[in-house]
Amino acid sequence: MKRYWLFSFLALIAASPVKAADTDFNADMLEAYRYLLKERSGRGYDRGKFFTQPLNYGPKEKVILGKGSPLTMCNAAVTETLIEAINIRAKRTGWSPETAIPLSAWNEGGFGNLKAQLFSHDFTDYGKLGEYKRKQQAEKKAFVIPAYLRTDIDKLHSQAGMAIALERTGLGKTISFSEAKAGDILSFDRANDLLSGGTTNGGHAVVFLGFLNRAQQLTNSYDPDQVVGFKYFSSQTATDGLGEQWAYFKGWCPRQTGYALPTEKGKAGCLDRIDNAANRAKNSPIQDPAHSTDCCLIRHSVKVGRISQPARWRYLAVRQTLLGQEAKLYKDVAQWAKSLESTNLRLALIAKGSQALAQSAPGLVNSYASRMKRDFGIDLQAIAAGGPPPVLTTKDINRITNQTPRAIINAANRSVTAAIRADIETRTQEAADAAVAAFKADTVVGVPNPRWDSPSLY
Repeated sequence: MKRYWLFSFLALIAASPVKAADTDFNADMLEAYRYLLKERSGRGYDRGKFFTQPLNYGPKEKVILGKGSPLTMCNAAVTETLIEAINIRAKRTGWSPETAIPLSAWNEGGFGNLKAQLFSHDFTDYGKLGEYKRKQQAEKKAFVIPAYLRTDIDKLHSQAGMAIALERTGLGKTISFSEAKAGDILSFDRANDLLSGGTTNGGHAVVFLGFLNRAQQLTNSYDPDQVVGFKYFSSQTATDGLGEQWAYFKGWCPRQTGYALPTEKGKAGCLDRIDNAANRAKNSPIQDPAHSTDCCLIRHSVKVGRISQPARWRYLAVRQTLLGQEAKLYKDVAQWAKSLESTNLRLALIAKGSQALAQSAPGLVNSYASRMKRDFGIDLQAIAAGGPPPVLTTKDINRITNQTPRAIINAANRSVTAAIRADIETRTQEAADAAVAAFKADTVVGVPNPRWDSPSLY
């Protein structure tokens, strides 16, 4: 009798495989998308604003706060869909979402919380790092930071896309594009065409609604020879906020009668959309006028994330890891800021040493000053007078030191008194403290990722 019961039990298990609804959150995401499309579409777009309104969280009303509502952008649109899906689940089942994700995780800054991760914020846009990067870019230099800092940054932030953020925060996993199904989250890049030639890149984050074939038909089946894009829901300029778009990969797009690349400087479009002989030869159809179309997507750039069922979320455990990684990064930033300030102070001492020798060894000093101007863009006279130093890496200052005549180094060293040495220690520590404080302050405000939501597409 017992053996028969055991056999029957095992047979029951074998006959009852785990359903997709038991492992993913897609049905809730789709219900939330349909609700938002009906109730909040077309309320306006701005890449620096988020959420169409203050959002409920379970039984609590208007507690997840936005910025500049009702204007919103792509990552925020997907996040709003996720939050409303959570609310739908909570209302239907009585589940309390704060048992899985505390309310503070949605409102507070920092990379241990959700906003910075889901909005694909780039750690290097914050505080002193952001200031340093922008200064290097203004001087047309490559953004260079120490390897230890870059490694720890890449371990923490999710600037590569929302699919990465889902996995990093324990809310889901990444999957291949061929496995995508409606309700998944996608991030992708475009290569939009400029009238002047060449392309400009822009990214997007969306809720996936299905594959598109060459006949502009929506399908759930992936056929690599027939699938030329996908339908999505997000916030974008074309729909003036929340709305649906039909998106196509570069090389194939429905033709639009009368379409041409924009002539306004900095604006971009897609050559595939032009109704010309080359595109007609691809057998692309005329665009369905009911569709808002997005073209020139880079196929291999698509990243897909699937949200797990709430019972499988690991955010509370993962959050501690993220906070630990963020704390380590604070130390990294402090070390880097100290090194940077030390570099600036070393350069100031070298400039002072040159100034001290200017009368006794003018030939040596003038030759050295010319070399510094030519190789590093450094005006020693201006720096000696207290002017701002250029952006230099540790490698740069080491090269400068190696090229500096011994007589100038000796003159610089002679100027260092005990008081100056103490002042250097104080200033490097102050620089470290200020860099960490600026980073913490910036993460509360939030910096939009310039890689996403390109405003130039038409």
